[in-house]
Amino acid sequence: MLVEPFVGRGEIAPPDYKLFVFGGRTELIQVDLGRLQMHRQFFYDTKWQRQPITYICPHDPEEIEPPASFAKMISAADLLGSHFPFVRIDLYEIDERPKFGEFTFYPNSGNVAFKPHSVELQLSRLWQG
Repeated sequence: MLVEPFVGRGEIAPPDYKLFVFGGRTELIQVDLGRLQMHRQFFYDTKWQRQPITYICPHDPEEIEPPASFAKMISAADLLGSHFPFVRIDLYEIDERPKFGEFTFYPNSGNVAFKPHSVELQLSRLWQG
């Protein structure tokens, strides 16, 4: 299949959970909301503490709740990423269960930098490859 099936309800895309995994350990979670309408991004650590990071979208002051399957998402991403120095595992939550999206080895082709730029250095230190 070249095109993945739409997994949302109606015309609204579900939240996209992007887990940054270094050597089998999730270190950062990016949440994308409204990608087909008003795109917003949020960053959290594995304890669901908001991180002062922006990437493509400007900072959004809203707080969002973790998905019901958050612990399962972390476990799945850690397992799926255990054979790679770095991979971003993209997941959705459908009916309170994680649903696999994709493996990404070069997010945005490596062309977009995190802000503040110190995040780039922090993440590069985790890359043991």
